[in-house]
Amino acid sequence: MKKNQTKDNGDAPAVDVREEKKLDAELVKVADAISELVRGDVRHNLDARYAVGEHVRGVQKDARHGEKAVKKLAVRLRHLGLSKKTFENTASVVQNIGKEEFKELATRRGGTKEKPFLLGWSHVVELAVPDGRNRKRLANETFDEKLSVGKLRARKRELYGEGDAKGGAEGAAVADIGRAVRGLTGALQGLLGKPERSKETFAALDAMDPKALPEPMQKAVSTLHTQLLALAEFAADGLKKTERLVGKLPTDA
Repeated sequence: MKKNQTKDNGDAPAVDVREEKKLDAELVKVADAISELVRGDVRHNLDARYAVGEHVRGVQKDARHGEKAVKKLAVRLRHLGLSKKTFENTASVVQNIGKEEFKELATRRGGTKEKPFLLGWSHVVELAVPDGRNRKRLANETFDEKLSVGKLRARKRELYGEGDAKGGAEGAAVADIGRAVRGLTGALQGLLGKPERSKETFAALDAMDPKALPEPMQKAVSTLHTQLLALAEFAADGLKKTERLVGKLPTDA
């Protein structure tokens, strides 16, 4: 065995001590660079946080470092309030959101001139989904509706469920269905918002003599009847399909 190698442990390859020290020295340089970034007001500086993520992402992509590298960084910088989870979040932002797209998000303004709405870093972390189409949609909804981080997270759960955000065609399809379901729910809430008034209208129509109805009213009632038939057929089909799904959902859904 060479002088600078440790003893083998079973089938594991011998560790080159000099190489391990070299890699540790590289991590120290990365940690120092991150420390310099954190010395400023990084909590309110999105650019600095993104720069931290670039350093962490560089470590993750370097196959020489292995999975323990990010943990080593976190241990070295824990006195600054940084954790392994913090580093993983920043790296996820860099991995999923390109620099130009990030700059657009960081400088975008919503709300009004008097009460502008800007993204915080936690918003950006939530927006770091793999699929660009979903990311753009979530960002637009966040700015348009001035969503809090909690509400943005809830919106993501509506799109993807409780698991991790999905990307590609599957994620886009789920997003489309999520929007469609919310649209249908809103439309039905509008239709059923005043059930008593609807019941009164139907009761009044039922009590009327058809022959006494003027021609425009006859056409209106005929159109209403046709639409209600279509709605009943639509509702029956929807009930059948949603009942199958609801029966398989968790009891607290």
